[in-house]
Amino acid sequence: MVNEKHAAFAQACWEMALQMCRVNLELITIMVRASVAPFSSNAPSVAATVAQAQKAVMTVLDKGFAPVHRRAV
Repeated sequence: MVNEKHAAFAQACWEMALQMCRVNLELITIMVRASVAPFSSNAPSVAATVAQAQKAVMTVLDKGFAPVHRRAV
């Protein structure tokens, strides 16, 4: 039982790290787009960027809790 918990924790850390890499790539893309054309009509608004950041944080947490939840249930 202890080994299963360790495996679930390791998998959770791995999933969270992968998701953070994806989120960082999205964030870099948004920042580059905003810096290249700051006054463009296609530039994302601050509210949209904040909403996307909040969604990204929740996705990272979901990815981290999923393996632990699967093992616990």
